[in-house]
Amino acid sequence: MQFTADIMKALLNPVRMRIIQHLILHPTATSGEIAAALSDVPKATLYRHIKKLAQLELLQVAEERPVRGSVERVYRLAPNPQWHGSEEELEQMHQGLFAILLGIMGDFERYFAKQPPPDPAKGDIALTTSTLMLTDDEMRRLSMEMGNVLNPLVENGPAPGRKARKLTFIITPAEAPAAPPEGEEKEDTSC
Repeated sequence: MQFTADIMKALLNPVRMRIIQHLILHPTATSGEIAAALSDVPKATLYRHIKKLAQLELLQVAEERPVRGSVERVYRLAPNPQWHGSEEELEQMHQGLFAILLGIMGDFERYFAKQPPPDPAKGDIALTTSTLMLTDDEMRRLSMEMGNVLNPLVENGPAPGRKARKLTFIITPAEAPAAPPEGEEKEDTSC
């Protein structure tokens, strides 16, 4: 499958992203299982988004099962797409990623605009950045370990004392820091 600007545009939809996130956590799922997990989304809307993701080949039908005279499809994510687009499409992808970052900034704006003003010291928000020196294997392991910690929490439903909290990880390539001259200590850049 080729990663195109159309796919990037489709992924900017929050319902479609939630469907993808559900299938990251659950390797296969029926429309009904996805609907149960995303119970705040009207079923007709959800089914349209599932159909669109399948048309774009982001979802694949893993299995079809006969159920009461009809066919139930079991979906899974398609293998990771490779980018095969023009420079213009790459620019559209860049704009899409920028829109996601603007959405995160909007979340912060809404948080700080609350009345009475929020108290960030209560631990409602956090922001940190670090440059890690990792092999591809170490990066895969880190991603898996983060998933192992977060996956059970993603399944939490509403309950007394629980608040909705958005957690966003952005992983980007970084310039490797220059080695310090011999005899000098490496500067600590951790937050």
